[in-house]
Amino acid sequence: MIATKLLLTKLTLLFTIISVVYAQEINNNHTIYASNYVGCVPFTTQFFINIPDLDSCKWFFGDGKQSKEFNPVHTYTKQGKYTVELIAYKGKNAYNFVKTHWIEVAKLPKADFKVDTLYRRIPYARVRFRAKDSLAKEYIWDFGDGNKGYGRRVTHFYRTEGVFLVKLTVKNELDCEVVSTQETYIQVENSHEPYADFVTNSTYGCDSLSVTFKNLSLNTFAYEWDFGDGSPICKLPEPSHTYTKPGKYTIFLKAKGAKGEHSTFKLDYITVGSTPEIDFVADYPRSAVDEEITFKPISSYDFIKYEWNLGDNTVSQEKYPKHTYKKAGNYTITLTGTTSEGCIVTEVKRDYVSISNDTKLENLRLSNKIVFGKIYPNPCRANSIYSFYIPEPALVNASLYNVQGQKIAVLLQEERMSGIHKFELQDLFDIQNLSNGIYFIRTNINGTENVQKITLIK
Repeated sequence: MIATKLLLTKLTLLFTIISVVYAQEINNNHTIYASNYVGCVPFTTQFFINIPDLDSCKWFFGDGKQSKEFNPVHTYTKQGKYTVELIAYKGKNAYNFVKTHWIEVAKLPKADFKVDTLYRRIPYARVRFRAKDSLAKEYIWDFGDGNKGYGRRVTHFYRTEGVFLVKLTVKNELDCEVVSTQETYIQVENSHEPYADFVTNSTYGCDSLSVTFKNLSLNTFAYEWDFGDGSPICKLPEPSHTYTKPGKYTIFLKAKGAKGEHSTFKLDYITVGSTPEIDFVADYPRSAVDEEITFKPISSYDFIKYEWNLGDNTVSQEKYPKHTYKKAGNYTITLTGTTSEGCIVTEVKRDYVSISNDTKLENLRLSNKIVFGKIYPNPCRANSIYSFYIPEPALVNASLYNVQGQKIAVLLQEERMSGIHKFELQDLFDIQNLSNGIYFIRTNINGTENVQKITLIK
């Protein structure tokens, strides 16, 4: 009898150990889970058990509440990290699961805010707002006049009369969102004093930049615009103006109203960049299949972005791309350069690259073409660039002529190695001794002649 009881005790202990081990194995396989684990007060989630044929269970949610349902829905009403425990029964087996800090509930942010005034008069209707909660991740303001603002502290200018309801939406790190419930109305009346202000559709661009001015003036009926480039005063309410020269331009606006006038200006508001010219060469524009070709831009301007289309559906943004063509044929090459001001200039050379199945590359590459770069900038100054490319060593003769066809100076008369050659004009002739006007640079390289007209401005 004693032996029988001892055997039963050992079997019970063994069964318990097996049950615990089984429970641990189940636990590791995520047998219990929740629909959501993180949220804000009030946070509701549902718990699930993935063990078939259970007889009963008991959940402990960590906030003092319990449930005997298999898949209970529970709502947490306070912030904190909660440890969830489950005891499940199947026959004579008991399974215990403990998930430490399994559920994380955050406190909702507060959407209350302060305002420096509830009453303003346009045109100087500036109102400052400040959210009280300093720990929120995001603040979104609705000023009631169709405009929005972002940040804990914001300043808004009302430009029309009326009563405006202001709302604040805040989000915390868990993207829990709360909208303010306080009714804050801003009352704005008209002082009828004139106020001048404006914006434009663009503040920077390139040569021949067209700018449209939007008039934001209040209580005014007459306007005087000074576009800053020496053009006549414009009296249109909302003019458009084209800037034709590079530079920075300060805009002045004088607005008149029944109670007087008001002036404003925006310093260096418009920036116009010079649109440079761009050219390019290939080291072997006549080549053969499977032979590498290197492309090189020619320009005195250092573009911030280069984009090549190599004619066979290959594009590259490298400054000096290398490419191998797989099929014989003629290919059109396109190079697009982008300046820091956003100016875009493109050079296209149709059928520039000719690829042959001929394997005698020496003969093909000896027949490369000479390329003359366009003198830039033109109208010219002392630092304007004169450039050319030669595929092999050659004698270069370049001279400067006036409009009467008289030779003024010999610029180059020497042997040059193959490659790209660039010169500043001030290194080729004495610009200071020449008067402003039109001149011609005539270049002859191995019988290939090029003439370029330049306008000299000192």
